[in-house]
Amino acid sequence: MRKYKKGDYLVITEAMKMETTIQAPSAGVIKDIHVQNGEAITVNDLLLELE
Repeated sequence: MRKYKKGDYLVITEAMKMETTIQAPSAGVIKDIHVQNGEAITVNDLLLELE
């Protein structure tokens, strides 16, 4: 499990050379990561589980 603070970057996605960053809205713990670096994702994919 990995701890994170409010405002930490949790995920950075890239599509057509544009990046989108998802930041933590509050502090917590990452329970599980369901994707690997460079893996293609689609709408409604579960990327992370947070506690």
